[in-house]
Amino acid sequence: MIMGLFYRLSGAYFHTSADLRAYPIVAGIRSKVSGGFLLFFPVNGKIQTITAIAITKGLPMTETMKPSLSYTIVCDDVRQEQGGKISLMGLFENIYAMSFPVLHPRLALMSEWTEGRGEFEIITRLLSPDRKTTLRETVSRIAMNDAHHKHRDVSLHLNIEFRAAGTYWIEHYLDKELVSSMPLTVIQVKEQAFH
Repeated sequence: MIMGLFYRLSGAYFHTSADLRAYPIVAGIRSKVSGGFLLFFPVNGKIQTITAIAITKGLPMTETMKPSLSYTIVCDDVRQEQGGKISLMGLFENIYAMSFPVLHPRLALMSEWTEGRGEFEIITRLLSPDRKTTLRETVSRIAMNDAHHKHRDVSLHLNIEFRAAGTYWIEHYLDKELVSSMPLTVIQVKEQAFH
């Protein structure tokens, strides 16, 4: 239940039923960043801006906003470097093998989620070509406090067995809802290729 709307102006908070009655609101838009409203009103001939924040049971109400999956990168390894930098080693799109079944020694996935607010469960699955068998699965929970926050989800998988050539699938689920499905092609070759 919303207890009321409070407004923040230059670090101070005002309640609609008292302090701001004298200010005629001329426009209002929803803020995707704060989860509240941006309201515009004239003071001494100039338009001022304040932020309205809904209060629920005495606490600020932040609206949950599902994040978007920006990209997924497949590579050999992901390393955290000094200064917060991330290094990706051996990017690839296909896996090559001369015979099957074959063990792929190392596969890393890095996915970036953006424009979300709240707590979410992320499931990443590597599926067989018919999508009936799960070769690998990881589950993680993420917390995003701001719509401009980015979360990078990294998983490392060792010794994955591919039983045959074909198009395998990497699927991403957000709160058990499928949001992305990308192919990973395993190709049989006569001679050893790069991967």
